[in-house]
Amino acid sequence: MEIRSNTYLNQYLKSYPNISKNNANCLQLNNNFEVYFMLQLCINFSLLIYLLNRIDLIFDFAIFKSYMADQKHINYVH
Repeated sequence: MEIRSNTYLNQYLKSYPNISKNNANCLQLNNNFEVYFMLQLCINFSLLIYLLNRIDLIFDFAIFKSYMADQKHINYVH
């Protein structure tokens, strides 16, 4: 039983006969790895940005709450 990716690889080798099977396997693996790596990088970066924004919001809310608590103790002069 032949794996589908091998048939693609064989077609690739037929179109480029000077490349050995080993090199073609390497190229295919590197290409997939590059795409996967870039995808992971993008996901991690967007998660980092999201988490930093969440932390910033939490701090903003805490600062706002402490500010409002301070305002309660101030006696306004009219």
